[in-house]
Amino acid sequence: MQLGFAFRLYLQNLRANRNLNLLSIGIIAFAFLILGLFLLVAKNLDQVAEKWGEQIQLVVFLKADLPDKDRDQLEKKIRARPEVKAVAFISSERAYDRLKRMLQDRASVLAGLGKNPLPASFEVQLDKKYRNLPGIQAFAGKVGKLEGVEEVFFGQKWLKNFLALVRIFRVLIFAIGGLIFLASGFIIYNTVKLTVYSRREEIGIMKLVGATDAFLRIPFLLEGVTQAIAASIISIFLLWLSWALFRNFFAVPFQLFSQAGIGFLSPGQMLMLVGSAALLGILGSMVSFQEFLKV
Repeated sequence: MQLGFAFRLYLQNLRANRNLNLLSIGIIAFAFLILGLFLLVAKNLDQVAEKWGEQIQLVVFLKADLPDKDRDQLEKKIRARPEVKAVAFISSERAYDRLKRMLQDRASVLAGLGKNPLPASFEVQLDKKYRNLPGIQAFAGKVGKLEGVEEVFFGQKWLKNFLALVRIFRVLIFAIGGLIFLASGFIIYNTVKLTVYSRREEIGIMKLVGATDAFLRIPFLLEGVTQAIAASIISIFLLWLSWALFRNFFAVPFQLFSQAGIGFLSPGQMLMLVGSAALLGILGSMVSFQEFLKV
């Protein structure tokens, strides 16, 4: 019975304080729009890092004049390793043609070499969970000992710098995202506190006539959650609208870094945003309401 009355009081408060609730929703929606924008940028930049990560390859140079039979056996051994995602054989002739295309107008310098100096090789792409410096070094060490392998090259210095950059980027995503999340929670806290403050006399009267703390808290708790969830849904819609309008504008510079197009938040990320809003609404309502129970 008390729960039903508290719910009716919640609906009554929504109608009676329509303008204040709309203002609260607008402020919270702005905070979550900033958070959603950060998540969208972070997701796409992480996608760039992922695409770059897929380009990490090891080049296994083969010994000169290695018989085709031995080469095939070596390829089978490399493919059988659990770290390997894909293997491509590059003949010395194909490697030479690649070099000529890379040099373009300066390809004439190769004419003085006489014969093709480039060895045949395997280009090896590792599975995602092994694309880290220890994993790559361990794989290179094991493959380098196989019969028929001259050398394994993976650009250790470049790879070390790239993986360090990815780690720093992901730490920054976590840190900045956490700060924006906390700032959103602070805004919700103050917004709900403003709503509660505007009705402090009503709360005091209800306390004096015997209303329990739990009974008083429920309508404001529901109101805070409603504001936060409504604001998060509005912010997602505004973010999607902005993304739809500007994605073509940003498509060209983005694709200079990644082969994939600019993507929007996944359903899981949108659900996380709404869930985070509901959680912040509950916490903000509980904390901001607590001091008004002391009558």
